[in-house]
Amino acid sequence: MAQITLEEVITYRNFFAALRDCNHTVNFKLSVQKYNVMAANIIAQDVKAIREGKIPEITNTKQIIIFERGKKRIITPIDIRDRVIQKVLCEKVLIPSITPHLIYDNGASLAGKGTDFARKRLNLFLEKAKREYGADKVYALLFDFRNYFDSIPHRECYRVLKKYVSDERLVNLIIGIIESYKLRDIDSIEDREEKEAAINRLNRHEWTGICLGSQISQIMAVAVPNDFDHFIKEKLRMKYYLRYMDDGIILYNDKAHLMEIMRTLKAEAVKYGLKLHDRKTYVTKATKGFTFLKIKYRFDGNRTVKRLTRPGITRERRRLKAFAVKVRDGSMTIEDVYNNMQSWNAHSAAAKCYTTTKAMFKLYDQKFGGYGMTRKYYREHPDIKRKRKVVRI
Repeated sequence: MAQITLEEVITYRNFFAALRDCNHTVNFKLSVQKYNVMAANIIAQDVKAIREGKIPEITNTKQIIIFERGKKRIITPIDIRDRVIQKVLCEKVLIPSITPHLIYDNGASLAGKGTDFARKRLNLFLEKAKREYGADKVYALLFDFRNYFDSIPHRECYRVLKKYVSDERLVNLIIGIIESYKLRDIDSIEDREEKEAAINRLNRHEWTGICLGSQISQIMAVAVPNDFDHFIKEKLRMKYYLRYMDDGIILYNDKAHLMEIMRTLKAEAVKYGLKLHDRKTYVTKATKGFTFLKIKYRFDGNRTVKRLTRPGITRERRRLKAFAVKVRDGSMTIEDVYNNMQSWNAHSAAAKCYTTTKAMFKLYDQKFGGYGMTRKYYREHPDIKRKRKVVRI
């Protein structure tokens, strides 16, 4: 357990360093500029309040509801003041206290890790499993936690904090911030008895769900199933195991054993208040193919074939066509489309998809003149300096 105290963490130096980091890419926003003007006073108030044992009230921001592939998601935007406080706690408490205890193959939301790290580890595991077991004998167990962020219990967050953070005051501060988002919903309850019962449940850490959009939530989502990860690696001795947030994969050469492990993991997940998604948890042969982190993998002889998923390609094409309409009516800038295309281009690089990429950039060229992305665009605009990588079409 890391010996980190509140006095070491809650300092003016740490707050101003966090503010400097938080200003990157968002200092054009009016709310950020207003905070920067008053930063010295606001930080002094927050430091004083936390040192006195108070939990700063979260800024009341409007929640954003999005529908991703038909699934409703509620995003809670974090105001710059709350971001600074959370960054201090994450950088100075949670990351140094928790990350040394995580398995190496937990690939999300940490410095030096991410989707590229997870895909590289999976590529390595596939090649090793292929050499060890034989390409025609490799099976994959894939699992997915159902309603991940909405199902994480506060009691599990509190357990993890108590286990890895030594200062009780920091534990109470962090769990208080996690629960403050639920408290905002409780405040809207009109019935007095129902409201008191809800507050009592909150004080006993009996609520579930952490907000999507919070840095603390990202770290807790990585940390809560940590014992689950160690169970797979150390108790079940599955060396080819990788987890990225709510998605996990195990490679092995015995289908019957993987089916037994799948049943074991469903029971094990319940211990942490989690549930595996029945439809997205299954065992398949590597020669038949499987999808992990939006890339479809398949063994073809001794060759590993990686392709983009068909639904993902279709969504991107529809998105570009919708963006063209928005750019014409002025509700979206072409720079936003350019950034989206850069993101898709980086994603497509993880798979072998020359023909698909060529067709996608042809559509981009038709709708937006290849803005900022194609060699054709720069030939037609010789006065514009090239930015980033350009693609031949």
